[in-house]
Amino acid sequence: MIKEINMSILDTITALYIESFNSAPWNDKWTTETASARLRQMINCSGFLGLYMEQEEKVIGLILGNEEVFYNANRFQIKEFCIHPQYRGQKLGAKLLMELESRLVQKGIDELFLYTGRIEQIVNFYHKSGFKDWDNMVLMGKPIS
Repeated sequence: MIKEINMSILDTITALYIESFNSAPWNDKWTTETASARLRQMINCSGFLGLYMEQEEKVIGLILGNEEVFYNANRFQIKEFCIHPQYRGQKLGAKLLMELESRLVQKGIDELFLYTGRIEQIVNFYHKSGFKDWDNMVLMGKPIS
């Protein structure tokens, strides 16, 4: 079952977020405090839409982001997307992504985009889901401390 994310499920999706992103292939170091703050910030963002997936009354996946108006399109940026490590490889991520796309089409969204780590299995998942590399875009960063 796929439902929309709201603040009432914050604690549950925070636990999923930590378990998903602190495991391979990301191996991040999220805490309850940092993950909850990140998710709360995104939920409160203008144009937010998030979905979570339940199986046997357990939250096993989430996808969320926000709408962005651009001069030639209404875009949606996926900010976070994860499936619980025990449930990966069962095409549940593809199902969750398809449901998001369906809801976005109904809202008049023209394009979907995201930034992700250059990890082969992740990039391959997005390529199989119809995403293409944008040759005219690059993700850049700079430490300032």
